[in-house]
Amino acid sequence: PVGVNGRGMAGTQNAFLSMGGYSDPNKTTTQKFNGSSWSLSAVLNTGGRATAGVGTQNAAGLFGGYDHSYNGSEFYFGSTWSEGPNMGTSAGWRGSAGTVNAALLYGGNGPSNNKLATTELYNGNVFTETADLNTARGLGSAGGTQNDAIYASGLSNSGVGDTEIWNGTSWTEVANIIYP
Repeated sequence: PVGVNGRGMAGTQNAFLSMGGYSDPNKTTTQKFNGSSWSLSAVLNTGGRATAGVGTQNAAGLFGGYDHSYNGSEFYFGSTWSEGPNMGTSAGWRGSAGTVNAALLYGGNGPSNNKLATTELYNGNVFTETADLNTARGLGSAGGTQNDAIYASGLSNSGVGDTEIWNGTSWTEVANIIYP
């Protein structure tokens, strides 16, 4: 594997999937990690950079990014990628949590690099917009499930230390991240 950033990710430390990449030729690359070594897997249909990923190594979703016209999705089930529906929000560098049938996508950088507060739920068939983040931003640290997620730090018009938690219906701002 080559060193590259802006990838979507899914899985665990012993069954990890790394999808896409920020620059050519890596935008369509999929790589699997089994806990000790990497292997190449199926090539993405569209390719993406600054994407958001959810799921497991053998059931993953890849969302948005600059090369998906910001709003595309692709799904991987162990051997091949298939195109999915478009998100309602065009964005790269989004926060993401959940699985291929219960995903949560939030924030991100939209067209013209506008920072977004938008949150979308994905149920395996359609995207539905729901309650916005309190602070619009992209490039934050994200994780969790569709009903229990976190978004910490990130970039708004400048760096922000905000941390927000999702309870399945709304975001609540909690303690800011510590900057040493």
